[in-house]
Formats: sequence, structure tokens, C-alpha cells
Amino acid sequence: MKKPGFLFLGLVLAASLQSLSAQNSENEPCSTPTWLGVRDITYDSAGFVAWEPVHKILRLIAAEDTTTYDWGTATSFAVSGLLPETEYIAEIRAVCAPGDSSDWGATTTFTTEKAPCPTPTWLGVRDITYDSAGFVTFSPESKILRLIAAEDTTTYDWGTATSFAVSGLLPETEYIAEIRAVCAPGDSSDWGATTTFTTEKAPCPTPTWLGVRDITYDSAGFVTFSPESKILRLIAAEDTTTYDWGTATSFAVSGLLPETEYIAEIRAVCAPGDSSDWGATTTFTTEKAPVAPICGSPSQLESQCDSLSAELQWIPGENNIAFNLIYKLEENQTYDTLSTVDSYTALMGLAPGSYRWTVRGLCNNDTSDFAEEVGFDIKQLANQTRKTFGLNCFMQEGRLHILNPGNILIKRVQIFNSIGQCLSTMETQTSLDMQIEFPIQHQVLLVLVLTDRGRVAFKIYAR
Repeated sequence: MKKPGFLFLGLVLAASLQSLSAQNSENEPCSTPTWLGVRDITYDSAGFVAWEPVHKILRLIAAEDTTTYDWGTATSFAVSGLLPETEYIAEIRAVCAPGDSSDWGATTTFTTEKAPCPTPTWLGVRDITYDSAGFVTFSPESKILRLIAAEDTTTYDWGTATSFAVSGLLPETEYIAEIRAVCAPGDSSDWGATTTFTTEKAPCPTPTWLGVRDITYDSAGFVTFSPESKILRLIAAEDTTTYDWGTATSFAVSGLLPETEYIAEIRAVCAPGDSSDWGATTTFTTEKAPVAPICGSPSQLESQCDSLSAELQWIPGENNIAFNLIYKLEENQTYDTLSTVDSYTALMGLAPGSYRWTVRGLCNNDTSDFAEEVGFDIKQLANQTRKTFGLNCFMQEGRLHILNPGNILIKRVQIFNSIGQCLSTMETQTSLDMQIEFPIQHQVLLVLVLTDRGRVAFKIYAR
């Protein structure tokens, strides 16, 4: 097989042979070389040594290839471009003059070494995120990838594929990436194809857990472990509401709809404009709204009148704890009002005429409607003192005296002031005269006495 440049070497050889013609003027046969040494054998080169000072031709014979080299007159010669792991037959011939060459001789054999594992020359980096990166190379061999950060070096078994992905990287970190080929166990290339890249900033972490507690008909409490500032989103059938949670681990929301299913989810806010995706989604249903206590209206309004006063009573409505009473002469436009905690009262000093009155109940945080209005009549002016059923009533020296010469049964005594407020109630069950300590002065009082024969009213003046 002729190597490139063979024509040029042939011209050089011809010139060399002409220079040797003078030394072989006697036409002696060209001597065959007897020794050829081989040294510095590598996977693609070898060095040769021969002592003959004559011009020489080197021939290398491989399995299916024969190559000749113009050695010249030097004692050493080097050949490159050999095949690795290949056995060669090497021999030389002397060239004494043009057309006068020796036989091939000094034959020897040698084998080139195994080729070293080739160092990769290119490594690409792509798909860089905050914690991962992809790598690509054209090297077909099995490969090892090495990533070097500031204080950390990690190697990865790439295999023979041309692409490879790595996860678990640190965010905002510069890495040096390089690879080495692994041609066989114990036969690896040098590290090469070095490149650098920097991972991106880590995204705002999406919360992974959201707990719901203390659910009522209109409120719920929420808890999470995320330390970042958070936004809570509640989604009902046709309504979505967001709440600024802040950095606390718990949060409470009120004003929810009763018996309503809500989807709850949160997102982290790491910085202005840097929020996570919505996550930690959960559902809950608010409770049924409690039934508000009924505030019932009073009923069965009754009145008992005489020329002195009007006694009013009624049946309390459900959950009534106090009462507002209004009354007026029929021809008047405005009502007079009074309040009481009892389901009865007495009106004194009324002018003769027909009256209309009603009452409503007061409950905790609520007020009933007024009962249906009813009437009573005052036919004459009330007297200062009245004697009924043989009873007589008067004030003397700070005592209320009730004389009972007929010994009728007195069951109860009630004392009212001029605006209808009950000042005292005494359950008595006595048939005797009564003296009641009552140190009130300069007031008009209404004394109601309940007997076994009926009620008696006295209007008296406490001096």
C-alpha cells in the first residue's frame, strides 16, 4: 500500500542512491541488514533502531496491510499512525545504489498497545432549573459525570446514552461539570469537556398541608406549618374569596355561609411578585345555622279598673325577661310608655275616658311584636283614700297601715309608685290588721290588696 507522498519519497530515494553509486563502484552486492530493534511502542506508534549506516527501507506488515517507509541513513526511525493492539512484522532492506537493494532482512515482530480510553471533548448543559440540569455529549462510551460546587463534588454514572439528567442540585449555585469516558473496568479517560453552569433561583415553595378546625355555621379556623406569608382562598359554589393570612401558623375566618361546602387552599408569598402555586387543597362543610331563640309576644291582656286606677296584667311570651307597655286615651295621638320586669303593673292618676294599651316582651338580644291592643275605661276621678270590703289603708309615721276589721283573708299586698313601677310585693295570707315599714315620703302610692273576695286598690299620699 502506497502512502501519500510516496512519489516525493521516491525522488529523495533516487537522489540518495546516486550519492551511493560512488561507494559501490566495484559492483559488490548490497548487504542485507542483520539486526532491527523496536522501542517506544505505543498504541499507534513505534521507534526503530538499526546500526547499518546505509540508506534503508522499513517495511511493516500487518494482517491485511503492508506499508513501507523511507528510513534514510539514520540509525533510528519513528513511525506513527499504527493500529492499536495490532501485531506487526518489521523488516528492513539496504539500498546501496539506484537499482541495487539488499534482500529484506532483520525481521522482527512487535504488537502495539491498547489504545487509551478517549477523553470526551464536548459537554452540553440544557434544561437548567433551580435543582436540576440536563447534559448531552457525543461520546458513545460509558461515562462518569462529575459536578463540582463550592464545597461539594458529586459523581454520577452516566452510562452509554448521549443525554443524562441530574436532580437534587442546590439553587442559585455555580457548578463545574466534566466527564470522563470508561472504556473498560479500570480503563478510564482523563476528565475533560469541562463546562460551567449556574442553577436558577428556587421557586417559592408550594404549601403541602392545610388543616381545618373549629368549624361552625359561619366560621372556621385554619392551620399550616408553612412559615412564609400566605394567601388563603376559599371557594364555594359561586363565590371565591381570598384572605391575607400573614406569617402565622393559624388563621380564622368568619362570615361564612351555613351548610356550605368550601374548597380551601393556600399559596406562599416569598416576596413581592414571587408566589407559589396554590396547594394544600382541602374541603370542609360549615354546620347548620342555629335556630334563633323565639321572642314571643305577651298574650291574654287583662285590665281591672275603678275610679282610682287601672290594674293591668298579661301572660308573658316565650323567653320574655322584661316588658315595654304603652297606653293612651283613645283620642290622643301619642302613647305614654313604661317598662317593668313583672307581668303586671298599675296605672294611677288617670283622667276619665277610654284607654288603649298593649305590651311587648323583651328577650336577650331581641324584642317581640306588640300584643294586640286592648282597652279599658276610667269613669271617674280616683279618691285619695278608699274603703272596700271593710278594709282601710293609710300612711302614718313611715308605716303603711291596713285595717281589717272584718278579718277577711289578705293574700298579697303590692305597692306601686306613680309611674307604675312595683316597689314592693308581699305574700301575706293573714286575716289581721297589717303594719308595713315603708320609709318613703312625699310620694303618691298605689296599694293593691288581693283578698279572697277580690282586689282592692288604694291611692295614698306618703307625707
